Amino acid sequence: MSDTSDQTSTSNLKNVDQSPAQASAKLGPQQILRNLREIMASDAADQDRLDQITILVSSNMEAEVCSIYLVLDTGELELFATEGLNKDAVHNTKMPKGQGLVSFIAQTARHLNLANARSHDNFVYLPETGEEVYHSFLGVPILKHGISIGVLVVQNKSMRIYSEEECEVLYTVSMLLAEVISTSKSISLSGLITGKNEKPELIDASHSMPVNLNGISFSNGIAIGRVVLHEPRIIITNLISDDIETEHKRLNQAIHSLRKSISDTLERPDLSRTGEHRDILETYLMFANDRGWKRRMHEALNKGTTAEIAVEKVQIATHARMLRQPDPYLRERLHDLDDLGNRLLRILTNNQATSVASVLPEDTILVARNIGPAELLDYDEAKLKGLVLEEGAANSHVGIVARALGIPAIGGVSDIFNYIEQDDNAIIDAETGDLYLRPSNDVLAAFIDKQALLAETQQEYAKLRDLPAKSIDQQIVNLMINAGLDADLNHFDESGATGIGLFRTEVQLMLLSKYPGKDALEANYKKAFDTLGNKKITFRTFDVGGDKVLPYIRRTKEENPALGWRAIRMALDRPALFRHQLRALLRAGRGHELNIMFPMVADISEFRAAKQHVLSELEILKKKNIGMPNKVNLGVMIEVPSLLWQLPILFKEADFASIGSNDLFQFTYAADRGHALLHGRYHSLTTPMLSMLR
Repeated sequence: MSDTSDQTSTSNLKNVDQSPAQASAKLGPQQILRNLREIMASDAADQDRLDQITILVSSNMEAEVCSIYLVLDTGELELFATEGLNKDAVHNTKMPKGQGLVSFIAQTARHLNLANARSHDNFVYLPETGEEVYHSFLGVPILKHGISIGVLVVQNKSMRIYSEEECEVLYTVSMLLAEVISTSKSISLSGLITGKNEKPELIDASHSMPVNLNGISFSNGIAIGRVVLHEPRIIITNLISDDIETEHKRLNQAIHSLRKSISDTLERPDLSRTGEHRDILETYLMFANDRGWKRRMHEALNKGTTAEIAVEKVQIATHARMLRQPDPYLRERLHDLDDLGNRLLRILTNNQATSVASVLPEDTILVARNIGPAELLDYDEAKLKGLVLEEGAANSHVGIVARALGIPAIGGVSDIFNYIEQDDNAIIDAETGDLYLRPSNDVLAAFIDKQALLAETQQEYAKLRDLPAKSIDQQIVNLMINAGLDADLNHFDESGATGIGLFRTEVQLMLLSKYPGKDALEANYKKAFDTLGNKKITFRTFDVGGDKVLPYIRRTKEENPALGWRAIRMALDRPALFRHQLRALLRAGRGHELNIMFPMVADISEFRAAKQHVLSELEILKKKNIGMPNKVNLGVMIEVPSLLWQLPILFKEADFASIGSNDLFQFTYAADRGHALLHGRYHSLTTPMLSMLR
């Protein structure tokens, strides 16, 4: 359970006591678990149970102090129970957010193992606790669904480093504490102690009036309906087992059932045989077959826990580790792993319900903190009218699936669960990213009208679809779409576009768990040609790097990834990978006119080098007498300002050029287009930009 990135300090070890008696737990993990089970099964009040747990841990770890801190709504950590510190400090000592060792552990979700706590930069002295005589310190986060809800601490007067076994014991106790806290009727997840039938005042005060919240649009449209709360959290009542062999068998059976359920979903007749949502499910099946994941859960069972606790223990450890990843792609995969863990827990607890509602209403607006794509596909598509997430990103797997299903969806709606209740009336305006809870009759009527108007507008657009596109001065303009997914191709005929102006070849790769073979790439490109017939397609070679991360390509951390090793730079440095794609494009384009565009070209020499790779692949096809495209056009995407001064020479060698407005704009204005504080500060239709494009 310990992570090598967690902090163990051996500074000031001159007087450190590391004798065997002091460096190992008095009782093994299984005996401590048995004692914990007795405490948790008792009828004692929640506060009394917390007090008893601190006494148990203190005595069995030979620690002179054991304390439990819980997170409040304000972000402060309150001392809820202690054995060894001043009892008057309980419920009176609060650690401000961002201050002190306990707050540091809660914020980072990492443990601290210190021989001399005072030597740590985050140490804050609290005189009311009487802790000044204690030197050694071991603190572990109390995690629920990867989020810190508290901290469990032990301390000793002598300076010593706690052993790995002691760390493991404390982590196990913290995991069981998380269950006690989250299932308690008198302790909320925020750490507030309330009456048995009370709720924190914050919730009551905000659940009666109309509320307008804002998020990010994942999938456009308007949805009107009733709220159904997605409920992935499973209440685990069976925590400790003396029959380890039976628990191993239960875990194996549950994993087998999980794999079968995903395989059965893939075989559903209503699920398209191709498409990005199918790729996602196949990735899920790969995760479910991961041997390391299975091994870690079985290892957790050897500590005397049930299969359910073993699953949650591994889930918590994975969650905490991946939250620290700087890579946005890897952080987003965290939700996929959470989805798998939740599905496995439902199998083990025989609780297959995924929502608070036993029967979905016909106009379901599904609301969740986050949800995996497989869980979303478990819902009845006919009744699912909209999706709202507190977390998530527009390019997440669930966002992709929502678009494929045609469900209006928004995400990033902060603190939504402070305002929402089951069966609330709700309106999603995914055109603007707005959510309206308990709307007034006037607002509801306005959105019913807007929904009808949107439908009428779509009908009007449909009438114009096949008419020629003309500007006010009667110039014919070719309107083309951007594409990259199977879903884009499936709806091409509905668009009325004259072709695909930009086929983002890297998008499909971002959904896969491994790099596809040449045949798979060729089939993907060939489908585009088959769908469009003689209409024009421009394929951009892989624009990988920056914010587009592939999990199977090793990358080093970059200070400025948008300006770093990406796109044509990576392609030229990895010629085998580049030629692999070019070969697939040339084979797929046999009998067609093939347009290939190179991204992020900063110097004409890069275009020439890329062109030479294409010519070499064409020569190979000729020698092998393999069918070739009727014509191959090579171009560049202008997105690096340095290329503007090379255009006269470039246009003599390239067949075409396209404007990559996003990158060209941000490089020209030195403004990160994804930065919230810079959004809207500069406009693309300004004199500098228009002069540049003239």
